[in-house]
Amino acid sequence: MKKNSKARLGIKFQLLMQAILPLLIVGLSILIIMCVNMKSALEKKTEEGLLAAATLYGDYGVLQDAPEGDCTIEDRMKQETGYDYTWFSGGKRFATSVIKKDGTRPLGTPAADEVIEAVMNKKQTFTSRNTDVAGEKYYVAYIPIINEDGSVDMAFAGEPKSKVEAEINSAIIMVVVIALVLTVIAMVIVYFIANKLADVVSVTLNSVEHLSNGEFVRIDKYQDRNDELGDMIRDTNSLIDTLHEIVSDIKKEAEAEKFQRCWRISRKRQRLSEKTAPAFPMQLYRYLPLQKVYQLQSAKWLTVLLSRLRISSPLQKMSETWANQLLLFHPVRTRSAVLLNP
Repeated sequence: MKKNSKARLGIKFQLLMQAILPLLIVGLSILIIMCVNMKSALEKKTEEGLLAAATLYGDYGVLQDAPEGDCTIEDRMKQETGYDYTWFSGGKRFATSVIKKDGTRPLGTPAADEVIEAVMNKKQTFTSRNTDVAGEKYYVAYIPIINEDGSVDMAFAGEPKSKVEAEINSAIIMVVVIALVLTVIAMVIVYFIANKLADVVSVTLNSVEHLSNGEFVRIDKYQDRNDELGDMIRDTNSLIDTLHEIVSDIKKEAEAEKFQRCWRISRKRQRLSEKTAPAFPMQLYRYLPLQKVYQLQSAKWLTVLLSRLRISSPLQKMSETWANQLLLFHPVRTRSAVLLNP
């Protein structure tokens, strides 16, 4: 069977692409959505944590009567929670755990205008994911602290944005690594399944190709499969056995018919030779002085012999006719011995 000369994709490659491409597309889509949702959830969780820490700090700070610039409470709470804390009085930093890059604390510096407007004027909480605190971007939460005299202080809790993003990125990287490991495992499983299916199709195709060339090659593998592929292999073997039997019967009948036809032709020629073939001329005996058995391989030997004995042309033609008829109607005698008597 002639195969297509054009480049074609193997069944294994097609199965792998049909299984792996959807897996990669769906997995990548889920991974992107998961990372986005995870980042949003972690940012929201950070804001909620900062609000809770600011509320706790505000309740605790009200009960303290520390002098301005005493940051003992803020430092201790920072060690316990990891957040920075600042107490604002009159819109300025009264105590803080924030330390600038030069090692000093930004005491006495005012809060941002938007913070003062939202917290001190409107008495609302304020959260942000990108607020500048002492020259660094922070996730922040401010809550109003209303004193007995009606004045408003502020309690601040914040965490550097770089630190929050590092934690979020670390969590995302962990999820990506886990997803990649699971994807690789899934791809390996898909590869083995596709390889097994492709091998079943390959051995079946090989058997069919042999069958197209007149060769009856059965499939010995995968006959114990309990699925459609196993049924295909068993049916293919059954087809091969049936065709083998049919072809064998046809060959036997053809050989028998050929033998009978040859036998009938031989019988007809034999009967015809008995009627028309001339007898061996007795005049030839006197030209052969030796009394022995000559082995004649073909009718040409007899012609050559008569030519060397210088027999006349009519007698030579008669002997050639007799020898050719002997070769034609009695082929089994071409290698037999002919006894010549003087």
